[in-house]
Order: sequence, then C-alpha cells, then structure tokens
Amino acid sequence: MPKKITPDLSLYVAHGMLGRYDENGPIVIIEETGEEIVPYCIESRIRIYQRQVEGWFLCPARKLLEEMQDQASFAVLGICFAYLEGVQQYREGRPSERGESKEFFSRSFARVFDSCQLSSRHIDTLYSDGRCGLFHDGMTRSQVIYDLEQRQPFATRENGLQDLVIFHPGLLLKGVEDDFLRYIQQLKTVPTSTERDNFDTMFTVT
Repeated sequence: MPKKITPDLSLYVAHGMLGRYDENGPIVIIEETGEEIVPYCIESRIRIYQRQVEGWFLCPARKLLEEMQDQASFAVLGICFAYLEGVQQYREGRPSERGESKEFFSRSFARVFDSCQLSSRHIDTLYSDGRCGLFHDGMTRSQVIYDLEQRQPFATRENGLQDLVIFHPGLLLKGVEDDFLRYIQQLKTVPTSTERDNFDTMFTVT
C-alpha cells in the first residue's frame, strides 16, 4: 500500500517525490523540477504510483540485472513477484484479504505470462516454492530455479524426481515492465474504465 502523508512529518511517497503538509493541506514536491502536485486528483496519484513502482522497484531491478547478471536472478524474481500480487489489488480495486494472496498472485501471473502457457499446477508451484519461499524462507524452494539460456520467461522441466519451474530473470523482468507500462498507459488515456475506478478506490497517499 502507498505511503501516507502525515501533518507532522515530511516523507517520500515515491522516488524523488516528497510529501508534506503546508497551510492548504497535503502536497507532493517533485524534487528534480520543484513542481508541486496535489495528491487528491487521480492524475496526480497515477504519477505517484508510476514513480513508486519504477523508481523503487523496476529501475533498481534492471540495474541489478545489468551489473550483476545471474547473481541478481533471485533478487529480481522477488521484486517481480511482489509486483504481481501488488498490481492485482489495484486492478481489482480491493486488497487481498487473509487467505487470498495465492489467488491474487495466480490471476496476475496468468495475465502477465499467459504466453508461457503454464498449468495452474505449475503456477501453484511458483507461488509456494517461489513467492512463499522467497518471502518466508529467504530463498526459493527446490522446484524453482533460473536458466539464462532459455528463450521465454518461464518454462517447466522434469529432472527425474520432480517438476521444475525455470525462470529467465531478464525475460521475467521485461514481462513485468511491459505489463506495468500497459497498465499506466491505460490509466492515463482511458478516462472512464473499471480499471481506473478500481485504482481510484485503492490508491491514496492522504
């Protein structure tokens, strides 16, 4: 969920966007230009959300991948999996309640990576061994590994003992970047839509 601007504290609501209160209420200052925006209108909130995701997550993930290559694979996977579950809440206009995390993750994954044609069983493996492994154990469990040679973001392979789900970190990140760009463009260019209404319901920094 987004950072909340409070009357007694200046804080960053996104990379390079400082939120604070003045005599008229909450404002957000874009540091590189000095522009001030009022975070009540949806257009301003879309700008803040875009800067949050790009500045704090996707751009650092891209830089990690460029500088550290395969060493960054699991860090990139963790960032991308956090994105999948988070963006689905804005798309649906409601938070994932207790026990719904898996469903939100699965719907988001199926949308973003439909071309990989993973079965629901393999998506479940990505959730349990990938997402839960990273977030609860600090590492993916045994069935999720990476391969820089494969030509799609996700693929499956049988190793004689179990089904493996294999990811390519660069193609995975590209898929997430493309999905986010499409979502932001839709929010900005379609003035009346369910997706825009859902985002408006969910995202606020005040």
